[in-house]
Amino acid sequence: MNAKSQPPPEKSQSFWSTLPGILAKLAALIVAITGLLALFLHQRHGGDDGSPTPVPSPTFTATPAPWLTVLDIKAKTKEQSDGRYFDFKASELERILGRPFFHGERFLAARRADEPSRPILVFRGSSGGPGDAQGRYEDWHPKDWKPGDHVYVFPER
Repeated sequence: MNAKSQPPPEKSQSFWSTLPGILAKLAALIVAITGLLALFLHQRHGGDDGSPTPVPSPTFTATPAPWLTVLDIKAKTKEQSDGRYFDFKASELERILGRPFFHGERFLAARRADEPSRPILVFRGSSGGPGDAQGRYEDWHPKDWKPGDHVYVFPER
């Protein structure tokens, strides 16, 4: 036999004692310290100027009225017209719809919740009245709308 000695077997090293393990430990330590510092400084100082961070209070906004105001009624007899015309502001109808309305678009409208709705057509442009838009309803009713009435408008189903 050969009397030469064999090298001792290598000791198995754990991952944490290798260079990648040491770098991983160092990175984890840096992340932990940075996170704790950020949390501590934010709670202690609040805003950038040192003032406490304000807590937002809930805000309540008024819901716009779902009606448009009749500005004028064209007083024509049933024999003279294909319907009853009324003037209104286009911006009121667009506010209700949340979009621009189309010339000749159909809607349902009622003066009160307990009143049956009637179909109306709406048009851009005035007929010489105070509004910048007009509407027409065809059915005649003994309690016709009057200037100043609030008319609820909703899409035709």
